[in-house]
Amino acid sequence: MSARRAVNRRRRVFNVEPSPRGGWVIRERGCTRALARCAYKRLAVIRGRAYAHGAHLACGRAQLVVHRRDGRIQFEYTYGDDRFPPRG
Repeated sequence: MSARRAVNRRRRVFNVEPSPRGGWVIRERGCTRALARCAYKRLAVIRGRAYAHGAHLACGRAQLVVHRRDGRIQFEYTYGDDRFPPRG
C-alpha cells in the first residue's frame, strides 16, 4: 500500500472544546493551535461542522467531536465511512 493511500484512510478529527479564556475553541486533533474561537458554543459547533464537512470533501473522512464544559464528550458528527457505526 502506498503512503498516499494510507494518508487518505485516516480520519481528520476536529474538537469543539471550552477555552480556558472563556468561550469555545475549535482544534484539529494533534494540533495545539486553535482553528477558530467563538463566544458561543452553538456558533462553534456550526463552524466546526463546516470544517469537518470541508475535510470530508477533501480527504474522504472526517469527524467533529463536541465536548461539554467539563470536558466530557457530548456528541459527535461523522462524515464519510464510519467503520464502527453506532447501534440502533
